[in-house]
Amino acid sequence: MSLWSKDSRRDVLKNLIDGLNEVWLKTGKYWKTPWKAAITKARQRLGPLVMRQLFHQLVRPMATTETVLEHFLID
Repeated sequence: MSLWSKDSRRDVLKNLIDGLNEVWLKTGKYWKTPWKAAITKARQRLGPLVMRQLFHQLVRPMATTETVLEHFLID
């Protein structure tokens, strides 16, 4: 989500699935971006434990020793 950190969750989801509509329209399927309330309710149904587990499975450091060094060398 940090790629679109200034966007709403709904906008992030729309960005992620935009390409699917093009593929699915060919097969007669269609994806409609859910409203903010629907996303919130789905997250509430999942509960905090599932969201925490998902976070810990997906989050990884983005910086490496090279990127840290590059930052100091460029400035």
